[in-house]
Amino acid sequence: MDPLVVVGAGQAGYWAARTLKQECAAQVVLIGEECHEPYERPPLSKSVLAGTAGPDAARLKWPGGTLHEEIDFVSSTQVIRLERSEKRIVLSDGRILPYGKLLLATGGRARRLGVPGGNHERVHYLRSMDDAVRLKAGLESATSVLVLGGGWIGLEVAATARAMGKRVVVWEAAALPCGRVLAPSAAKKLVELHRAKGVVLQFGCQAACVTDGLNGGVVVRSDSGQALEVDLVVAGIGMVANDELAFDAGIACDNGILVDAAARTSVPDIFAAGDVAKQVIYRDGPAARLESWLNAQEQGIAAARSMLGIDVEYRPLPWFWSDQFDVNLQLVGRVDGINQSSLYWQFDENELMQLQFDPVGRLVGAIAFNRGRDLRAVRKALERGFEIDRSRFDDSSMDLSDQLNRAIDATQHGKEMT
Repeated sequence: MDPLVVVGAGQAGYWAARTLKQECAAQVVLIGEECHEPYERPPLSKSVLAGTAGPDAARLKWPGGTLHEEIDFVSSTQVIRLERSEKRIVLSDGRILPYGKLLLATGGRARRLGVPGGNHERVHYLRSMDDAVRLKAGLESATSVLVLGGGWIGLEVAATARAMGKRVVVWEAAALPCGRVLAPSAAKKLVELHRAKGVVLQFGCQAACVTDGLNGGVVVRSDSGQALEVDLVVAGIGMVANDELAFDAGIACDNGILVDAAARTSVPDIFAAGDVAKQVIYRDGPAARLESWLNAQEQGIAAARSMLGIDVEYRPLPWFWSDQFDVNLQLVGRVDGINQSSLYWQFDENELMQLQFDPVGRLVGAIAFNRGRDLRAVRKALERGFEIDRSRFDDSSMDLSDQLNRAIDATQHGKEMT
């Protein structure tokens, strides 16, 4: 029997391989490009970068033993070609490996800065463990940092660098940070948080070129002509899906590998999961890639079970978290503010809750700053499919937790009655 092969040893690949090994007796092969065993990415921009935890703290632990004892783990190796008609893959070391079922969990890579001088040695990215180690070494000797991009990676790096005592400037091309996924009112609170901590944020601003500085640093010139000399630059300008292997093999791709709710691609016996996979998340919406820690884990598990012939319907509820300074930010559901209305509770400077409602007044998502308990209640209700109406929250003078619990209880009772 040909092995079950997982290409990509990140969060999705790890959980897929672990699930396959737990639920079947077949040979499982996990192939990763990096020299490291599988690890989680969230600590890279936080504890690993700040030096409060070593790289090993991010490693995904294999239960009851070691990874190498349980599966065939191939590190520091690329898959250079997928030959679907022969059901085999060709590795960078020349080996040819057949497969019975194949999972592509190839993730993505940091988008490179496509301007003159963008490959300068003082320009850093943060996607891998090696990136984090290199950036940490650079930060230790730097006093000033320019972060290009006001998305999650950019803001987390900015927060970590500022907490380390660095002078930090963020350039973001849009009018607000995290604009693709975050309602404007919540994005403005992020701006307030960073500025209160001493981060300089400039919007409508992006890099045009990078050159050597006169004082040993690097000069970045903006598209409006502004020039800034800093010790170090971090480009957090997005992720590119690693879908080339699939595309070259004739698998349907569109800025990611297209999959259904069972993680199946357009080719039999080939599946995809994690940051590279693109599926319909909401039944009334387009296909999208869901770049999150939880989705990588849960879709990896779902894909493994689908590979084993188990009926799977994976419909993720988006959930994301980010630690910045002393704020734990969590998002659940749809929170981009497009065709949505909001209800907003401000408890103190860094503690707030925002509920998002669709055009007919149904609760579709929530944004929480240091309100994890309330966020969990919303997440639980949305996972259960409760349709909670905005009218249940009209009295904002009431305690939010009480309102949530009453709304959930009433909706649950109504659902049970029907």
